Amino acid sequence: TWTIANGNQTRTVRTACVMPDNDYLYVGTPNGVYHSTDDGATWTQDITGMTNRNVRLVAVSPTRAIFASCFGRKLYRSLDYGQTWSLVNETFGNGEISTMIFTEDGVIFAGTETAGLFRSLDNGATWASIQKGLNRLLVTSLCYSKNFGLYHGSYGEVHVSNDRGDTWTRITNDLPVASVYAIAIASSGRPAVGMEVKGCYYYDAATRAWLPANTGLFNKSILAFHVNKSG
Repeated sequence: TWTIANGNQTRTVRTACVMPDNDYLYVGTPNGVYHSTDDGATWTQDITGMTNRNVRLVAVSPTRAIFASCFGRKLYRSLDYGQTWSLVNETFGNGEISTMIFTEDGVIFAGTETAGLFRSLDNGATWASIQKGLNRLLVTSLCYSKNFGLYHGSYGEVHVSNDRGDTWTRITNDLPVASVYAIAIASSGRPAVGMEVKGCYYYDAATRAWLPANTGLFNKSILAFHVNKSG
């Protein structure tokens, strides 16, 4: 069962994440970032330092830095649990940030809609483009596994990097022509993807092909995945 957790707010929520050390909830809205310390019963607005509050994406790094990507190609960072924000990069090649992901030791990857993939090695202070081996500038999904590498989803394509984005290899070319909105890696290392309209596919290493896994799915537009502890 589900319970409404709007608390004292009626804002449109586009994105949500959890601070791992205290379980604070953070959400991004068209009017800034909000946080809750009581499982959504009440919410507090966190916008100090934000000149652009139209938040598209909120993400928390292993170093407890919070990032808020706003429409208009602006990325803000907070180092004090959202109390204050600073602008860390105004342009990613004129691309809007569509997805972010972190390694266990704090390397950050940011994917954009029109300017490709970027990487930060200094907690988001500076960024560099990493496109070697990637065919498209559109990034629709990212997934990282300490044991199995970094995965990059685009329009009908999935690439993998085993050197944290320095180089990329495409995983075959037989996916349907549609955006890859979600990627998940099983404990065995087998990747699965969720696609716009086309449903779910998993990669079969024996046949070196992407195979559909859509039995029982009514809606085949897959926007997100979650892998349980059993893999």
